[in-house]
Amino acid sequence: MARVEKRGEAYRLIAYLGYDAAGKQLKKTKTIPAIGITKAEAKRLANDFENDSLKKSYIDDKNLTLAGFIEYWKKEYALQDGMYSPKTIERNEVLLKRIIPVLGNIRLRKLKPTHLMQLYNNLREDGMRLNNKKESDGKLSPRTIQMHHKLLSAILNKAKQWQFIEINPCQFVDAPKAKCKKTPIWTEETLVQFFSLLFAHAKLKYVLFFMIAFSTGLRRGEILALRLSDIDRIKGKLQVNQTSTVVKGGIIYKDPKTEKSASGVSVSASVFEALDLYLAECEILRNLAAEKGNPWPETDLLFTTAEGKAMFPSTIAHWLKGFITKHELPMISTRSFRNMSITYAIDRGFDLKAVSERARHAQLSTTTDIYAHVLPQKDQAIAASLDTIMKKAKKEDPGFYGDFI
Repeated sequence: MARVEKRGEAYRLIAYLGYDAAGKQLKKTKTIPAIGITKAEAKRLANDFENDSLKKSYIDDKNLTLAGFIEYWKKEYALQDGMYSPKTIERNEVLLKRIIPVLGNIRLRKLKPTHLMQLYNNLREDGMRLNNKKESDGKLSPRTIQMHHKLLSAILNKAKQWQFIEINPCQFVDAPKAKCKKTPIWTEETLVQFFSLLFAHAKLKYVLFFMIAFSTGLRRGEILALRLSDIDRIKGKLQVNQTSTVVKGGIIYKDPKTEKSASGVSVSASVFEALDLYLAECEILRNLAAEKGNPWPETDLLFTTAEGKAMFPSTIAHWLKGFITKHELPMISTRSFRNMSITYAIDRGFDLKAVSERARHAQLSTTTDIYAHVLPQKDQAIAASLDTIMKKAKKEDPGFYGDFI
């Protein structure tokens, strides 16, 4: 953003023009008389000066690199409050650490589709992972490569929108294809077995968590962000007001994924029974901790650690993996419980729109696209049901086929 400095009887207008390839900030200054001009008017003139300078400098500047523009994009757009979530900002930084070494020094106006193809081929090579996971070949998944394309395309769309370039080269390159990986789910028999084992051997905290996960279809982050004030006993609902996520600084809470996510979801009487038992147990633990001089932190979070602190999502995932391994059940993830909730609702013949509303999907197509593997079974059932009409006609007229043989 442009800035104004008072210099005696003059104003110094400072226009910020992004960054060069080395990350050094570029700026341009202009001095105007201060007589008869207020600070607010000077600020407006500074903004106009910066906008004009950007148009002239960036459109015509042959030295602006992609790396320099990315720094400008982050400062003026991506890092502005509310533009991206902290988790998305972290993910983008990881992606840019692979994009910039390959394309960063290329002049923005000289960026071609062939450069992007080179990037994607580079990302398909061994050793491109930047985390500490021990992979056999260190390759990125097709979906991760696709994420690089989407981010770069979004950045270059802004470059086009802001008139830094005339055409986004990403539109001339086929986006890397990523196979849709289905989340595994259990058969109904295995699911019943799991809950039987859960009720018999698990702590109340985990019993309640997975009862909520399956019966409501809430996401893991949404369940861990539930607060006592979100429990509506009169309406028999849990209100989804936020979701928890993990960033480098720890656990943060943010608004739900979509507007529909920020809505109440009905729960069964058995869930409320487990909830009451769990809350009674928590009260006992709080009192015991207080007697030992270790009072719980002031929080109204429903799910906490044994010390009353917020739970990391990975805690639930690690516990589930250990429980499944111990009892020799097919391996699934915490996300699978949301999928099973939606899948079995569809399988039991509930209206697809009602199921989609309960899942809090933004669009009905999201439900049908993700859970299409359930629908063919219903399609067959419809065909068989309608076939009974034709069978009834054949029964009444056994010689029906005679004229066609």
